[in-house]
Amino acid sequence: MSEIVLKKIEKFKQEWGKADAKRDEGLSTSPKGIKRYDNLSYGPHGKDNLFDIYLPEDHDLPIPMLISIHGGGFFYGNKEGYQFYCLGMAQRGFGVINFNYHLAPDHPYPAALEDVNEMMNWLGNHVRDYGLDPQSVFVVGDSAGGQLAEQYLTILSNPDFKKLFDYNSPKLRILATGLNSALSCLADPESMPEDSEVEAYFGKNALEKWGQQLRTEEYLTKDFPPVYIVTAVDDFLKHQSLQLAEKLKKVGVNVQQRVFGDDQHPRGHDFQLDQRDELAKECNDLEADFFRNIYESSNRSVE
Repeated sequence: MSEIVLKKIEKFKQEWGKADAKRDEGLSTSPKGIKRYDNLSYGPHGKDNLFDIYLPEDHDLPIPMLISIHGGGFFYGNKEGYQFYCLGMAQRGFGVINFNYHLAPDHPYPAALEDVNEMMNWLGNHVRDYGLDPQSVFVVGDSAGGQLAEQYLTILSNPDFKKLFDYNSPKLRILATGLNSALSCLADPESMPEDSEVEAYFGKNALEKWGQQLRTEEYLTKDFPPVYIVTAVDDFLKHQSLQLAEKLKKVGVNVQQRVFGDDQHPRGHDFQLDQRDELAKECNDLEADFFRNIYESSNRSVE
């Protein structure tokens, strides 16, 4: 890996760490009505395999489950930094899973994806112990986490794509997904330009090295879960989000998409994580409503 990439990573870690700390300063880690289970383990790799569960205390059992896959360019981020967003989604009526995964450059592709699979399989075997419903699951991923969510859900929904990976399907029924400011369309040059920080995870010449595994969009089918796609006017991944939405619609997936902000009130990448931003609250409310409607429709179809 080039020195340019390593320097970029260190620079971004410092800048993002300061910005995230400022954004979340003073927020409560124990909001009223939420029960926390912290630092549970889904695998053998210490802190990289730790996760939290946040449960709304006044919800009927079993509770629909939301699994959050954090962003951070595959080299940054952890459950502590995402706890406030995840607690906010728990307050909207979901039992939320907030987990760590291995980060680049020490753990390149497919380490993070393998952790996603490990987490999903652990949940399929154990969530009933926490009052969660393995038949009512939603997956949210932002930025790099959005790429992981899209790739993993394509593995689960397309047998041909799954053949490229040695993964066991989890005992979960995934009803829908939210892709927020998601990295996608890796085959496009703009997604992985030379000496970009993404290289720390995928490596140089990633498409040649990993082949069809990274050409996820070629394997999208109508069996991909219904999806809510969020981006913003100043999101540097806006084009990719809109492009992905069109690809999903083309194969018959139920897609709702929103571009938040305008010229007078712009919003940028991952703005929905800001728990004090009224537009972020609206964004998260709408995504939760989308999931809730899917959940209620699923329950009616079972009756």
